[in-house]
Amino acid sequence: MVKKLKKQYETPSEGWNGDRIEDEKGLMDDYGLRNKQEIYRTQSQLRSLRRQARELIGTDQTSRSSRSYRRHTNLVWFGRTPV
Repeated sequence: MVKKLKKQYETPSEGWNGDRIEDEKGLMDDYGLRNKQEIYRTQSQLRSLRRQARELIGTDQTSRSSRSYRRHTNLVWFGRTPV
């Protein structure tokens, strides 16, 4: 059976917004991104990591220690935090 692929990012809800387009252009220049898809993918990854961090803060201390270690290794792997 073939695995169904899903999108790895979400596009903005509004089609055209001058301020957003200028901000995205600046991000492309600053970080060397090739297209808007890379911006949207990175924003989705960061959104997911922030959501996981909020969930981790809300859990009790016993389960937090093992989960926080796994989250930290994920952040290091993504290159978001130093080792």
